Amino acid sequence: MKYSINLILLSLIPICICSSCKKEEVPIVATSEVTNITGTTATCGGTITSEGTSTVISRGVCWSTGTTPTIENNKTIDGPGAGTYTSIITELEGATTYYVRAYASNSEGTGYGMTMSFTTLGEAPSVTDLYAHDISGNTAILWGHVNANYFMTDVFFEYGTSTSYGNTITAIQSPVIGNADYGVTVQIGGLIGGTVYHYRIKAVNSFGTTYSDDMTFTTLLTDGDNNEYQFIQIGTQIWMAENLKATKYNDRTNITLVSDATEWENLTTTGYCWYNNDEATYGDDYGALYNWYTINTDKLCPIGWHVPTDTDWTTLTTYLGGESVAGGKLKETGTGHWISPNTGATNESNFTALPGGGRNSPGIFNNIGNYGFWWSSTLEDTKAYSRWLFSDNECVQRSSHEKNEGFSVRCIKDQ
Repeated sequence: MKYSINLILLSLIPICICSSCKKEEVPIVATSEVTNITGTTATCGGTITSEGTSTVISRGVCWSTGTTPTIENNKTIDGPGAGTYTSIITELEGATTYYVRAYASNSEGTGYGMTMSFTTLGEAPSVTDLYAHDISGNTAILWGHVNANYFMTDVFFEYGTSTSYGNTITAIQSPVIGNADYGVTVQIGGLIGGTVYHYRIKAVNSFGTTYSDDMTFTTLLTDGDNNEYQFIQIGTQIWMAENLKATKYNDRTNITLVSDATEWENLTTTGYCWYNNDEATYGDDYGALYNWYTINTDKLCPIGWHVPTDTDWTTLTTYLGGESVAGGKLKETGTGHWISPNTGATNESNFTALPGGGRNSPGIFNNIGNYGFWWSSTLEDTKAYSRWLFSDNECVQRSSHEKNEGFSVRCIKDQ
C-alpha cells in the first residue's frame, strides 16, 4: 500500500511542474498607416492579431512628440475585442511631428505595435483676392480671402494714403482657423473724397505674419447732395473738373436758395441760385452760382477740399504758362458752350472751364456763353478776388468783386 501512494505522488509531480510554467501573454497588435493628416487631426488604428492569454479589454492608439509613446501619454479608447479598428487622433498642434503606435490591453498587460511618425500640416497664413467695393466719398468696404493654414489667425486691414498706411482695423471675421479660404471684410470710414488710398491685409498666426500685396482704390468726390464730380491733377494741384452744384454744405445743412433779384441785391448772408433761376436748363452743365458769404463758411466744398485761394489760382495759371495764355488751356474746346470764336481754347489741362456767366449785385443774370467767373476765398479790402475767362481771348483775368455777386466755384483738394 505504501508503494502505491508513492507512485500516485510521483505521477502528480509533472502536472504541477507544467501548470507552474504556463506563460502569461499580452495582446499582439500591428499599427496601421497614418492617413487623413490635417493641422489638428489624423487617422490611424491597428489590427489585433492575438488577444494573448485573455480577452482584449481596451484598444486604440497612443501618441506623443517623444519617439516611444505609451498609454501614459495621449491615447484613444476604441473599445474591446480583437480584429482591426480605426482611431481618430484629435487636438494636435499644427506643423508638429508626432509619434504614434497601436496598443491593446488585456488582464495581463498592454501590447504595442510598431511606432509610426507623421507631421501635421500648418504654416503662416496666406492671403488672396483683395478688392474694394461700395466706394463712396468717405467710406469703402475692403474684402479678401485668408487661409489660416490650420493655425488660429488674427486678420487686420491696413490702409492710408501711402504705402506707410497708418490705419489698422480688425476684420469682422477675425480670428479665422482651418484650411479653407475664408472671406474677410471690414468697412472703413472718415475718408477724403477724390483720394487714392492704399490698403493690404495683415494675417498673423503663431507660425508667422503674412502681408498681402498693396492694393489701391479711389474714393468718389461727392458734395453735400451726393453729386459726384470728376477731378484732375494739374501740376501739384488736384482740381474739380466740373463746376460745383451743391445745394447743401458738407455737413448736409441747406444753403439758402435766393431767386428774387431784390432779395439777392440786399443779401449780406449766404445764398446761391441757378442761372436765370432755371436749374433744369443750366444746373447740370454750369453748376450753381454762389455769393461770397457762402464761400466764407468753409463748408461749401467736400471735406478735404476747399474753395481756392487767390494764391491757388496764381499757382495754376503760372503752371500753365501765365495769365496771358492759361485761359486757352483751361477752356473747353469748341462752341457747344462757349460762343464763337472761343479763342485759343485747347483744354490741354483737362480743366474744361465752362462759361456759366454770373449774377451781379442788383441780382441780374448776365454773360452765359461769353464769360466764366470763379470765386477765390481771398478778400481784397471789402471785396474778394475772382478769376475770369473770356470767349474772345485766351487770357485769365484776375479782379475783385462785391461779395453779393454770384459766381461759379471750382474746389481744389487740400494739400
